[in-house]
Amino acid sequence: QYATTCKDKKIRLVDPREGAVSTTFGGHEGSKGARVTFLGARTEFATVGFSKQSERQLWFWDPRNPAKALHEITMDVASGAVLPFYDIDTGLLYLGGKGDCNIRFFEVVDGAPHAYYVDQYLAKEPHRGMCLLPKLACDTSSAEVAKFLRVCNGYVEPVSFMVPRKSDAFAEDLYPPTFSGDPSLSSAEWLKGKDAEPLTVSLGPGGISDPSTPVASESAVAPPKPSAQAPATPASAPPAAAPEKPAP
Repeated sequence: QYATTCKDKKIRLVDPREGAVSTTFGGHEGSKGARVTFLGARTEFATVGFSKQSERQLWFWDPRNPAKALHEITMDVASGAVLPFYDIDTGLLYLGGKGDCNIRFFEVVDGAPHAYYVDQYLAKEPHRGMCLLPKLACDTSSAEVAKFLRVCNGYVEPVSFMVPRKSDAFAEDLYPPTFSGDPSLSSAEWLKGKDAEPLTVSLGPGGISDPSTPVASESAVAPPKPSAQAPATPASAPPAAAPEKPAP
């Protein structure tokens, strides 16, 4: 299924095979545009939007009980629409607002509070838009776990998020098998109701030298589980990617 947010402030879950809306419920109360993103294999999904007072919000939902959001986070008060990007491999949710100079990121976990604030990237110039590149574009030798392209005033700027590591050896804990970019089903198979796991490929040495033979793996669609002792506050959240702005 896929989800939509509309001007009537409603969130809709749609079954594309049936061509019908399966669920409709109220979302953010602000008049400005909201966005929605699924969270990999998790049942829950997230939305970003505005309150009536122009507070920018991050909400988590359970589609089986959408009467009320599972958890609500108020980030700040600003006018720019927030764009969400979820990294299925690391379980990190990146948020960047139009006209902002920063990119926040949260660690998404199972159960309450559903997300811990980790850190943010800060730039001097605001961005008008951005995109998250496929994981295949990351430099594993420098422990780069995410790469964005920021559209600024007259130029495009790459931004890398890296995990500090002393060695340049391949870090298996940072790079589970990732989406290969190849479809696992044909359109005809999908329309007939068949389901399949995404095709994945290893980012390790020699792993992407033969992309025609990707290996399916549950780790590519199942985000890492939190530790038994989850941190009580964002300040005590586990170490995560440290943003680094590359030299021009």
